[in-house]
Amino acid sequence: MPMNMKHLRGLVALTQSLIRGISENIDRGAYLFDSHPMIAKQNKWHASRYGLDAQLIDFDTMRARPAGEMARHLLELVAPHAEQLGCLEDLGELEDILQHGTGAARQRAIHREAGSGEEVVRRMLTEQCLPGVIRAS
Repeated sequence: MPMNMKHLRGLVALTQSLIRGISENIDRGAYLFDSHPMIAKQNKWHASRYGLDAQLIDFDTMRARPAGEMARHLLELVAPHAEQLGCLEDLGELEDILQHGTGAARQRAIHREAGSGEEVVRRMLTEQCLPGVIRAS
């Protein structure tokens, strides 16, 4: 779940850019191989459980790599497509996630620090809302 509208726009830009890149590869006759279903399931589980701290199997090398490193590489691969689609700036919003963690990671960190679910909600509202629109008390 995206933490804010900027992250949502970044994920939409990533999706559009991926589809454009894959479509262009198919149009050029590129062979798109299938990965072993167990590796895909393992990567999905690790990503769900550990987020950007996960170690994922890179299908090109069959070696474990940090999820954040793989995500950054993916952003570099799709950047030309994002530029052609006019959504490169939106794609760049994902850099915030890579640098500061996902919304879930941020919420867990606040909870560890403050020990309160109410504090998590208050800080997330403060971080996400325009000043003066919603006041977290």
